[in-house]
Amino acid sequence: MSSYFNAVIFCTKRKKEKISSLYILKTSLCVYLLYKIFSIRRKYMMPFKKHHCQLGLGSDSMLLKKPGLWANLYRSMRKMCQVAQYHPDTYDHFRSYPAVVAERQRQLYEGDKNLIHPLSLVSLCWHTIMAFVNLMHMFISTLRLFFVLTPPRTQTVHAIDKVLLAFHALCFLDILFNFNIGYTEKEYSHIVMKRRKIVCHYLRRWFLLDLASCLPVAFVLLYLDLKDTQCLLFAHILPLLRTPRLYTALIDVKVFTKIFTRSYIWYGMMRHAVLFVMTAHWCTCFVYLPPVLCYYWYGKIPWKYNRFLKDPDRDLWNIDLQNRYRKGMFIVLSSFFGTGFSMFRASEPEEIVIHALIILYSAMFMVYTLVLLLKVYMTTYSSTVRYHELMNQVEEYMTYKQFPAPLKKRVRAFYNYRYQELYYREETALDCLSGFFHIFHITAT
Repeated sequence: MSSYFNAVIFCTKRKKEKISSLYILKTSLCVYLLYKIFSIRRKYMMPFKKHHCQLGLGSDSMLLKKPGLWANLYRSMRKMCQVAQYHPDTYDHFRSYPAVVAERQRQLYEGDKNLIHPLSLVSLCWHTIMAFVNLMHMFISTLRLFFVLTPPRTQTVHAIDKVLLAFHALCFLDILFNFNIGYTEKEYSHIVMKRRKIVCHYLRRWFLLDLASCLPVAFVLLYLDLKDTQCLLFAHILPLLRTPRLYTALIDVKVFTKIFTRSYIWYGMMRHAVLFVMTAHWCTCFVYLPPVLCYYWYGKIPWKYNRFLKDPDRDLWNIDLQNRYRKGMFIVLSSFFGTGFSMFRASEPEEIVIHALIILYSAMFMVYTLVLLLKVYMTTYSSTVRYHELMNQVEEYMTYKQFPAPLKKRVRAFYNYRYQELYYREETALDCLSGFFHIFHITAT
């Protein structure tokens, strides 16, 4: 109150004439109100200054900062295991960045400590690598079974066996990762981050196939110089159990494609290209199924098969791998593109049935390809078609109203600039969709 009385004394001294009591009261009241306003502002506005946090939470990751190089590296790895803003599927599950931050907090306080979020950068990188590993594993395992053949009782470790052993190791590492990566419940669009549920979910679905397909039984048998071809046959069949992983590999390829584009047309084209390459390779191996089974079961190559190789003895181990693969691929591609099967000379019922199945599958695949291309064409050019329909309406209107030629030219230029010969743009429309409608659009397409 000292400032209040000082202000009153200051105002009274400034008056040389006689001041009435009413004027003094008014002046005092004004000064008192100014003092109160300044006090309230000082009391309530000062706490809104920028707050410097002392808890060590340096970012939205909610992870404490600790001194030391190894502590910083561990914190960086844990940040990469959290849900990432730049994962292609993040905003299909979360509506905004604050929801992403809330999910990080939920993972930190509700989930286990060292789990990997399925929408993290670590998960994205690992699943992209495993998509390539799974596809190469399927390719090499069938190539080893059907094309790497030697005379009976002389089987040894081949170079392809060593490459396949490396992929077995990566697949075994993938099993460990799958026990530590959360999953999404598709029915409720909920991300599970409980270790017990993750382990049970993986054990029910992929564990047995993954474990059986990554066991290097064939490599061990060849390393121990076991000559029983029937045991080798079952050992080489084990890696083929990874074939159902083609489903997850295609999903991972789709997620990787989302990094570069959001158009479902590119998703379909990439998936179709992978399917074509893998199925063409499998059909090439399937061509040699009867002689290969006889080789592993009876220990010899029967002379009645493989007439299309045009070899006098028709022994597969006397023809190099590249030549056999090239001729088998030529027969398969001829079946896919409908050029006929006259080059496939076969007299045995087994080979005729196998080639008939290849022709049937290739015909169905090409019908699917034709439908996909028609869908892509209609989707790509539907916007252009609607634009030209709009321009036809504009032309009819200008003709009916008898627009002068300069005005018609200006109207055409305006519509061309406004629409760029496209009635709508798919990418722009998809960016405007919310998370739920975007998931519904991807599921429907």
